[in-house]
Amino acid sequence: MTFAGYDEPMFHGDYLDTYGGSPSITYFSDEQEGIAKIRGGFNIDVTHVCTDNLQFWRGHDLIEPLDISKLDNWDSALPSLRDMPGVQEDGSLWMIPWDWGFTSVIYRTDIVSFEEQSFSVLLDPAYAGRVSIQDSIIDVGPTVTLMSGASDPFHLQENEYDAWRATMQQLHLQSRFYWSDPTTLHQAMASGEIVVALGWPDTVAGMQEDGVPVDIMTEPKEGLLTWVCGLAILKNDEGSRDQAYDFINAMTTPASGQALIEEFYLANANSESYADVDPAHLAALKLDNVEEKLSGALFFEPVDLETSRRLITMFEDVKAGL
Repeated sequence: MTFAGYDEPMFHGDYLDTYGGSPSITYFSDEQEGIAKIRGGFNIDVTHVCTDNLQFWRGHDLIEPLDISKLDNWDSALPSLRDMPGVQEDGSLWMIPWDWGFTSVIYRTDIVSFEEQSFSVLLDPAYAGRVSIQDSIIDVGPTVTLMSGASDPFHLQENEYDAWRATMQQLHLQSRFYWSDPTTLHQAMASGEIVVALGWPDTVAGMQEDGVPVDIMTEPKEGLLTWVCGLAILKNDEGSRDQAYDFINAMTTPASGQALIEEFYLANANSESYADVDPAHLAALKLDNVEEKLSGALFFEPVDLETSRRLITMFEDVKAGL
């Protein structure tokens, strides 16, 4: 079970060679939907998980610890990702990292200027009405928390919610629209309708290839918000564990990682995936020095359900003008 697109055969070539075809694959739009399907009785063997949702997979007792001795590419995983909170916990390995990336400020280099890299440029009155952010609490939530001055972007204190809402209201007034499709953002920034946005390096790389003068902040003073996802094995007595590990091993090869970088414009967890990628492509994706990027990462962490509900409610209320 995974997100649409990650089922491409180029990501599990060794599995194809061994079994003659791809496994049966189903999709979810987000992990909460996937968790609900599995709790409802849907059986799968391997799932795509992200660190900020691991607590829910584990909390519902859906996944089991991985056997490191059966992971062919564990030693090649980037150390920063192997050792991050949630991946290894309580003496067990819960997922093997596969894809990662960061959320930051995209800006038109020929129009936008600033003295230091900061999310606060999204609130600069000079760009009012020419700002766009994702229509997603996943990225916008911690960004607003950082901008509001909260002590921890993933664990708000009771006295910090009012500041979060006030900052979100400012950002709403600045924004021309909320984007959900990267193509829409691409076109709006190419035309100059949008000059500052919240987004991802893969979107920037695509714009640069089309000649749009844009860049993305990689050293915002608030911290580089970085997400990490990977693969986990479900507690399911029906499937073959050997076959599940064969699939995971196929997904985590350098060849699979190279395909992810070159075709999907995303970062990969296998340190050997970058060796044969065009340096210009890596530079466009800000992946020319991955360990340096990860050393300053502010990794997404789980947000408890009550905090998540409150932020979602405020986010939707602000968008509705309440």
